[in-house]
Amino acid sequence: MPKPGFKTITVAEAVFDKFYAKYEADKEDYKEKGIFSFAGYITKILLDTKEQDQLKNVTEMQIITNSLLIGMFEHMLGGSKESAITGLESLKYVMMDFIREFKGNRE
Repeated sequence: MPKPGFKTITVAEAVFDKFYAKYEADKEDYKEKGIFSFAGYITKILLDTKEQDQLKNVTEMQIITNSLLIGMFEHMLGGSKESAITGLESLKYVMMDFIREFKGNRE
């Protein structure tokens, strides 16, 4: 039973052994970074992974937004008013989805 404020997770023994071997091999390096236990090491990996996922989502959103903006301006410069409005509506829905997803990833 974990102490209050903590949870346990179950992983395959091979996965545990792989991560534990890496931690043991580099234990002194981790101590210099303020990581003094295997649990702290795993916590850092999990938090870093979550942060990388969030950054990936932001980058993907920037690419989508840029593409939509380029398309919208192309329509505005050479297309109809309806085309520009359609581009803006598409951008609005993409941004709303992104905001919902980003908020969900932060929790």
